[in-house]
Amino acid sequence: MKVSAIPSDLIGTTSYTSQTSHVTHDIAYDLWLNRSGTKRPCRTQGTVEIMVWTDYDERALLPESLKVGTATVPYSSHGVAQAGKQAWSLYVSNIYQGGKTVPWGGTVWFVLNQADVIDNGTVSVDLSTVLSQVGTLLQDNYGWSGFAKHYWLDTIPFGMEFGPESGTLTGSGPSYFSLKLSSYCLAVGTTISRATC
Repeated sequence: MKVSAIPSDLIGTTSYTSQTSHVTHDIAYDLWLNRSGTKRPCRTQGTVEIMVWTDYDERALLPESLKVGTATVPYSSHGVAQAGKQAWSLYVSNIYQGGKTVPWGGTVWFVLNQADVIDNGTVSVDLSTVLSQVGTLLQDNYGWSGFAKHYWLDTIPFGMEFGPESGTLTGSGPSYFSLKLSSYCLAVGTTISRATC
């Protein structure tokens, strides 16, 4: 669906539990956007990946050099709605001026403040606000114009990434990560406080 056609009340709601030991990890919504409405999207120059981290450990945090600010995105945890005022740190990688990225695309991360991470329970996130904030970020910081008019949302998976405890590619030793996903849905015509699966 073209971003400009997505309703202004798109809410993602997920119920999950996780168990971790000796592991670096994040749990996230992962939105993929391309410049066309192709049925077979792939990572190419101009592709934009938007990750919305609802849980993570500190070793997974991105370098401060990639941080570009904070964002306000409404969310709820365990049925309690939060305004999300400046609750998300914004990180950007491989996005450049004038709609350019590296050949495999660029990434924008919304990372929930460490004090608010949700390692289990039900979480809802206002994904329409996420998309709107990305459009503003790309316009204001990188000179992209018409993001909502020119980009298509391909998929919104929810899942996890994990690796060795050291958080490095060459780390070794045992790691354990378990994610149990009880429900996942996308809804329009609702609010953060009413969203359910």
